[in-house]
Amino acid sequence: MTEPTPLPNAASHLSAPEIRALFANHFGATHGEERGRKWDELWQNNFTPWDQGEPNPALVDLVDSSHPKNSCIPGPVVLDGQGNVVRRRRALVPGCGKGYDVLLFAAKGYDAVGLEYSAKAVEQCEAERRRSEENGWEVYKAGQYGKGRVMFLEGDFFAKEWQKDQQWDLIYDYTFLCAMEPSMRPAWARRMSELLTRDGRLVCLEFPLYKDTTSGGPPWGLTPGIYAAHLGHPGLDIPYGEDRKPDEDEVKKLGSGEVSPLERTEHWQPDRTFKLGQGTDYLSIWKKVD
Repeated sequence: MTEPTPLPNAASHLSAPEIRALFANHFGATHGEERGRKWDELWQNNFTPWDQGEPNPALVDLVDSSHPKNSCIPGPVVLDGQGNVVRRRRALVPGCGKGYDVLLFAAKGYDAVGLEYSAKAVEQCEAERRRSEENGWEVYKAGQYGKGRVMFLEGDFFAKEWQKDQQWDLIYDYTFLCAMEPSMRPAWARRMSELLTRDGRLVCLEFPLYKDTTSGGPPWGLTPGIYAAHLGHPGLDIPYGEDRKPDEDEVKKLGSGEVSPLERTEHWQPDRTFKLGQGTDYLSIWKKVD
């Protein structure tokens, strides 16, 4: 058996094709927990070429109260009739990386939780939190209702030990679904439905839409139709065509599964996003169907 190519301890000098080749060699044909350990190895080697050093501008804009789509997501707090804060809403970022999005949600007033499989990743999240507090960066400036709590957890998204029977008012997926092999998509959609409150919203920054769905991964190429097929039928196996896109005619024949399906309420191209997704990224917002 061919030994995996040793990973460099930095990726800034590598081209995108070189990074993709390293990923393909590193992950090979691994599945399940073994694949999780492969992600942990990347963190242990400080090989995180997906890291951008800040939250995606598309999310920064969305959580700004002046953004026209901001009212489409649950606000950071629940108020009583007199305008007093009853409770803070809860936001979850699975596969949170170094935690930039978690810190952003907390700055806006949500109680925010970031989940990572790797203990090393959680360690780096905590380091990033300390840096943000020391530097006082504008993007993490406290919003109208002050800052919410921040918690970083080590755990398997598909396991329930870390969840403690809790649900979230707001869940954010960016570069999480695309990191999973396609066979995990039904479980991803089911878990999103399980974790979302009845009145909650799932926000997906859809990426990488520019990538051919037959070209492998990670990251795996996605389409808006992939999100719609799986979230509309969480937990069910979705029939795919040779182009590795859902077969829409066959999808229409499927039932709704054992958990609540999600329907898309908003879908638009953000004005700002990271360079790699400019002109192709889309934001979508999803709610449970009663």
